[in-house]
Amino acid sequence: MNEVVFVTCEYHLALLTPMVKKILVVDDDRFYSTYLKTLLSKNFPEYMLLMAKDGEEAWEILQAHTWSAVDDVLILDLEMPRLNGYGLLKRMFREMAEAPRVVVNSNYKFRDQERTADLATLNVANKPLNSSKVREVLRQLGDA
Repeated sequence: MNEVVFVTCEYHLALLTPMVKKILVVDDDRFYSTYLKTLLSKNFPEYMLLMAKDGEEAWEILQAHTWSAVDDVLILDLEMPRLNGYGLLKRMFREMAEAPRVVVNSNYKFRDQERTADLATLNVANKPLNSSKVREVLRQLGDA
């Protein structure tokens, strides 16, 4: 007899459905993360939304899922405790065969351009994001 198991946790659901488009938000600001979670889940329901509070937690999520450079997006703050955005980017591009497309969502400044220039072509959307900015970034990435 086959047993049916219902999984309600977003983390496990993503493991069971690797073909679903995903957005991983990495930001240590609890209030801004809650705002983004509400904004993205309301306006972009076709994406599975995953949240991390720093680069270490994001790295665990990145390792636990199948990622597509075509369908998946990482919205990344640069300044965070433990592993910051710069460190996460370096690790991703060094160790992942296929990484999600990256949107740097920070108060991006010229010094940040110098620090991230050798990592990859990054899409930048300064804080705060709104649904129009997200839609524009996704359009630039080829999703909207």
